[in-house]
Amino acid sequence: MASFGIFICVIAAALTIAGVGGYFAGEQARSATATVSAAGEMGTQYAISQSDLQAGKYALAAQRLQWIITRQPDYPGAADALAQAQAALNQTEPPEPTVAPSSGQSAETLFNEAQGFYNAQQWGNAITRLRDVQAVDASYRADEVKAMLYTSLVTLGLQYLRDVRGDRLEEGIGLINEAEKIKPLDDTTAGERNLARLYQTGRTYDSINWQIAINNYEAIYNSAPTYRDVKARLLNAYVKFADQLALLGGYCDAAGLYQNALNIKHTDDVQTKLDTATTACANPTPTPEGGVTVTPGGPTLTPYPTATGGPEADTPVPTP
Repeated sequence: MASFGIFICVIAAALTIAGVGGYFAGEQARSATATVSAAGEMGTQYAISQSDLQAGKYALAAQRLQWIITRQPDYPGAADALAQAQAALNQTEPPEPTVAPSSGQSAETLFNEAQGFYNAQQWGNAITRLRDVQAVDASYRADEVKAMLYTSLVTLGLQYLRDVRGDRLEEGIGLINEAEKIKPLDDTTAGERNLARLYQTGRTYDSINWQIAINNYEAIYNSAPTYRDVKARLLNAYVKFADQLALLGGYCDAAGLYQNALNIKHTDDVQTKLDTATTACANPTPTPEGGVTVTPGGPTLTPYPTATGGPEADTPVPTP
């Protein structure tokens, strides 16, 4: 009975930590992750960082490499690869210049300057000056100001959301949220904001709560499988969460997650893990004392909400 008691204690602790968030969250998830081979995890992250570099995803590559270096400063090739990623980031187009002080404070002068920025497609400067017009005289050519401001906000916001070289998703979402206060968004803009929100939420919960990350990544992958690196992130989340469940005896749930991972990409390592979990699920282990059988399926996993946005989104809301 001793071994069965230990198993029950572990599961109870996991459920307590998860709270309303679901199964295996918070500290229990981090503890389980820590038991997985650190060397293997760093190897995986390094391999993905190389793919990111080749795809021009320099910010993501730098993030992965910094994670590796903080844990193992002498990890082979990591420092050189990080330098490469940072050099590439420094070569991206310079940001739009800061708007110069206005030549006057009248609404007419500010509007004329805003129109010049707008016509030159200097969207950030146009936004700043149009806000100045509204601050000085909200009634001055109000419809024109709102129309120009809406276009500027949406155009710059979408540029940030679509820029895979940098990481300005939060800024892009903020700009589009501001535009929505002027008038409803078109379906394309709302859809891109929704994808960005889902992606941000998934990244927030990576390694902290894999189920939340999975739900957000799945929502993206099912509609836009080539969006940024969501395919690799979803695959990793399936395997990492399955590893945690298997570690705590939840072999049946783990088997389902391993199969999901194999549906994305077949690897011998994950196939071996699936075979092991499937066998353990089909053959519950009896305890040596009392004959009580432990069913290694674990509690039923509770679905997590996903971040949503846009008229086409039907999934439950929210983000962290």
